[in-house]
Amino acid sequence: MSSQYPVKLMSPTPLPSAKSLVIHVLSYGGGLVQGDNVTVRGTVSKSSTVAMTTQGFTKVFVGGRGSKQRLEIKVQNGGICALLPDPVQCFRGSSYVQDQVFEVEVGGSLCVLDWVCDGRTGESWEFESFLSRNEVWEVQPEPVTNGHAKNGVATTNVETDEKVHAPRRRLVIKDNVRLDGAVQQRMLSPHAPHRLYTTLATLILHGPAFETLSTALLARFRHEKVNVQETSLWTVAKTARGATVVKVASEGGVEECRRVIWGLVGEELEDLVGREGVRALVE
Repeated sequence: MSSQYPVKLMSPTPLPSAKSLVIHVLSYGGGLVQGDNVTVRGTVSKSSTVAMTTQGFTKVFVGGRGSKQRLEIKVQNGGICALLPDPVQCFRGSSYVQDQVFEVEVGGSLCVLDWVCDGRTGESWEFESFLSRNEVWEVQPEPVTNGHAKNGVATTNVETDEKVHAPRRRLVIKDNVRLDGAVQQRMLSPHAPHRLYTTLATLILHGPAFETLSTALLARFRHEKVNVQETSLWTVAKTARGATVVKVASEGGVEECRRVIWGLVGEELEDLVGREGVRALVE
């Protein structure tokens, strides 16, 4: 594991009883300066469990060129990746673009939490722009001969008698959140027209490790007459290709949104990745 300015990756040596390897993604100076362009790449190997988190809000400072961050993660068959950071906090006048691309082999599992708040104390969605794009691809190894597939059927190299696998991908979900311009007008709460939502969250679950949790969330949503907790609204849906997507909008700030997410998935995620892996949901 290696990193360079302006990002630092830290991973404490796990105890024998640890449920996952926890990786902390840190920014020098406590945030992203305008003009920063950060890329993080990683692979979760077979039968491994990795939790990626932060040690505080991802702050985006004001400037002229905007900040960009890209995350590319591959999850092998049997691997589990849980991306559970603190929210992004864009300061007044800042611009931020985030791209997160995940390639998950069949049998691998992925959990992605992506959330943003309205800014510093006293600010209310006053940044210039925010764009977050999440793509989840399912990867199915396909046997080929001499680097060429034959109608998608397993074939054997005649000379070496070895099978070579080329990945075949299909898009499971593409989720975009774009906030700019008159964003305050779109944040008005239906419960109190004079109040604004202050935190928005997206949670994506995919793969066998999260199937039971996904089923429970969908059942809970169907049976609850009102999907409101405190002053937060939440919803959940399952895509045609198997990803479960949860959306949360909170009036009561990050702490309220944190409590709502914990109430929906916190204990199950802690059982899977351990307490340190879900730190962003309990502090």
